[in-house]
Amino acid sequence: MWHAATLGHDSAAASLLWIRATVHFASSEAPDPRWIRGAVAACADLDPRWATPSRYGALMLADLGDVEGHEQVLAEASARWPDDAWFPAALGMSRWLRAGDAEGAARWLSFAAATPGADPVLGRLAARIAEGP
Repeated sequence: MWHAATLGHDSAAASLLWIRATVHFASSEAPDPRWIRGAVAACADLDPRWATPSRYGALMLADLGDVEGHEQVLAEASARWPDDAWFPAALGMSRWLRAGDAEGAARWLSFAAATPGADPVLGRLAARIAEGP
């Protein structure tokens, strides 16, 4: 639908959809996490170079309490943009802080640390979490 509405201009379709998603999130009394998830996925498909909807969409889902959706968006974005350390780092922190999953956290943070140009603190954090208390 978005592709047709913008006459095949996929980046314009992604922009329009993202505007609609942010309006839904900001102005609805009860934003629907499923709608946000769908919008984020569609934006990523329509404009595969544009990571912003995945970044902010994951944060919106976390704010709405949809941890599963939050982590799903981060995992998909980590696969789609493997040179962006933010996504696996955020997923690692989510696994650690929200799920108490030290093994998953260390794995994702190690993945983030291996990303070109990643902050060295990510590797140290992964090692520290893997060591345990």
